[in-house]
Amino acid sequence: MGARVALVDVEANRPIIDVTHIEPRITLRTKAIIAVHLNGRAAAMGEINRIARKHGLRVIEDAVQSLASKNAEELLGTQSDLGSFSLSVAKIISTGQGGFVVTKDEATHQKLKLIRKHGVSDVVNASWTELVFNFRLTGLLTSIGVVQVTKLVERIAKVKAIFARYAAAMPGFPSWSLSP
Repeated sequence: MGARVALVDVEANRPIIDVTHIEPRITLRTKAIIAVHLNGRAAAMGEINRIARKHGLRVIEDAVQSLASKNAEELLGTQSDLGSFSLSVAKIISTGQGGFVVTKDEATHQKLKLIRKHGVSDVVNASWTELVFNFRLTGLLTSIGVVQVTKLVERIAKVKAIFARYAAAMPGFPSWSLSP
């Protein structure tokens, strides 16, 4: 039987997973909780990690819309088993396509390294241990991303200035809450 996804509702005033709805959706087949951070709005990672530990689950942070955003603890995308980031054209740092994954778990790191090498565990003897797909960025796109990283502080300031203009033009609009 294939993988299934159980959707969990979002908070009433923010488009972020409502942690009070997570546990009722957990079944014996549940393997992970995916927390999506949206445009700097952080999911409640402390509570999500607590629920995951209680049920023996992994936690994956989808931080593709939140590169360089933080909550009270640390950078979004770094508070779980895996954090994913996008570098597509609409992101704060863009290479036009692609992204990256981060982890603090050594076993997961080794698995990601294997994927990076197209499943080849021994390059000299051409020993394939996994069937994987790896669609790497070109060197040219990577160099564009590296240059953009040097301008990250400036880019964040620009996005915050745009947000402030919208917030000032629409006071009291409920979806403008950024609190974690």
